[in-house]
Parts: sequence; C-alpha cells; structure tokens
Amino acid sequence: MTVQGYTRREIVLLDLGRYTACVAAYDFEPRWKEELVCAGPAGRLVFELTMGVPTVYFPTEEAWVKQAPPWAQSRRDEILAALRAWCGSRTPVVIDATAGVSEDR
Repeated sequence: MTVQGYTRREIVLLDLGRYTACVAAYDFEPRWKEELVCAGPAGRLVFELTMGVPTVYFPTEEAWVKQAPPWAQSRRDEILAALRAWCGSRTPVVIDATAGVSEDR
C-alpha cells in the first residue's frame, strides 16, 4: 500500500474526528552546533535547537515558503506535527519568523 509516495511503514494514520490524515514518519536527531536533523521519506532538513534550555525554532508559514526545499514545501504541517510529537512536553517548539530551515546534504 502507498499513499502519496509513502510506503505502509512510513505512514501514521491519525483520526481527526470525521477526517483522516496521513502523516509521514519523521525521525529527529540532535546534532552538534545546536542543530536538529529531521529525516523523512523525501529528504533531510535542519532546524535550530538551542542547548542551554532545549528549544526548537520552527519557521512561520511565510518563512517556510521562502526557505524550505521544494520537496518539503507542502509538508510543513506534517513535519511540524511530527516535531511536536517528538518534543513532547520536554522541549518547547517556538514558531518564529526568523527561524531557519535548510536541507541537509
């Protein structure tokens, strides 16, 4: 089974009342120099992760459109949902117009 190019192993189904949405599985890994690497089915992204008080900075919708690579443009909401799930209550996610996102090469 595939949905929008994802295999069954890469899909998590969320029941949102009368709607069902498919969210690709993303893995997150902190990296030296205060970076958080997000690995997904179509590529890898890097976000800022401060270490003094662990906080992840995530771009606003406007900043996302300007900075995110083409493959990630339409995936902002699912990546943000996966990030919030990964952070849980232990690490805040701050939506900020100055936050950056870049492709990890």
